[in-house]
Amino acid sequence: MNHVISEQTYWQQVLRRQSQANAQYWLTLLEDTTDPAALIVAHYDSLLRAVEILLQDETAFNLLYRLLDVLYMSAYNAGDWDRWLVYLQKALTVSQKLGYTSEEARLIDLTGDLLVQKGDFKGAADAFRTSIANYLEQGNLSRYSNTLSKLATLYGSQGQATQAINLCQEALRVSKRINDELMTAQINLSLSIIYFQMREWPMALASAQRAHLYFKNVNNYPFMLKALTNMANNLIWLQEWERATNVIHEAIGIATQLNDLQTLVTLRIGSGVIAYKQTHYLTAEAAWQEALRLNSQLQEPGGQAAIYNNLGMVYTKLGEWAVAEEMLRQALAIYEFSGSTYQWANSMDNLADLYEAKGDTAIFRRVLQEAIARLETANDGAHCDELLTTMRRRLDQLPPD
Repeated sequence: MNHVISEQTYWQQVLRRQSQANAQYWLTLLEDTTDPAALIVAHYDSLLRAVEILLQDETAFNLLYRLLDVLYMSAYNAGDWDRWLVYLQKALTVSQKLGYTSEEARLIDLTGDLLVQKGDFKGAADAFRTSIANYLEQGNLSRYSNTLSKLATLYGSQGQATQAINLCQEALRVSKRINDELMTAQINLSLSIIYFQMREWPMALASAQRAHLYFKNVNNYPFMLKALTNMANNLIWLQEWERATNVIHEAIGIATQLNDLQTLVTLRIGSGVIAYKQTHYLTAEAAWQEALRLNSQLQEPGGQAAIYNNLGMVYTKLGEWAVAEEMLRQALAIYEFSGSTYQWANSMDNLADLYEAKGDTAIFRRVLQEAIARLETANDGAHCDELLTTMRRRLDQLPPD
């Protein structure tokens, strides 16, 4: 009986060594290649199997952590969020058991990124704040300033502009003090997102351009892509159609190479906006339908709602009333669930456009009244006030009941 147990232990050890050797093989390939993203896309399933085997072996935690760190950005860009939340949680449990505080802080930080994409903003903010405190305690100022900027971006998305800018300024001070150019570029990337959310297009564009210049100089394609995408979004709002189109074309090439589905969705949405603004409605419809197809692989609610809203607008222009209403109602349901008051009201304004185009004045009036009533209780900033003013003006121009 002892002989059998001994043999079993022996073969378990053999399998463990083989699994670790396999993982080390992949890690060495990834660290030595000049194009890790392409390698990850080509061998993603095999790499995941290596990760899942390591997750069952506490003695291989250091190897697991390094492999997770290398794979994470590609998995994040591909929208593989649910699976990776499980991976990170399992790895976090092991890091806490082993007392690996530096790795623990990083795993919590990465979990926050995924929770943002899943729409769990409270959970994401808690994760970022925990990591920020841990990084500061450990003296890891690069990670500290980076996660400050991520928390700032999250605050900005929720209309907390002052807090967002203050956090970014603190992060910039730290990154400049330690002469971390990469971190300074990443903070500028965050600032471009926050200024965009504040509708400060020129400032957002300038921040994105500063980030893009650095990332391009060091051939950091994933972050160069993020900067290009932010540049394109701001150029669209500045109505610089030709420049925006050129930037989107360059960005689509990089996003396709990186298999970055999330960014491809954003870029297709942007292409549709450019076409729509120039009254090329069929081109806009095609771009937004492609964005919807891509987003179906991600199931990202914010992007899905934006696409439904835009399709509702274009089908209104094309006179396809039924499908326009269906698209807008789906967008409204998502915005209602997420609590995005401004976006919900904006879709309601587009629904009002539909009923106005159909000549249904009674429903047109009711839609505007409902949206105005909710906007009057909101405090979402100047853009919210502008929409409220526009909707009131439209309502006042209607003849009496």
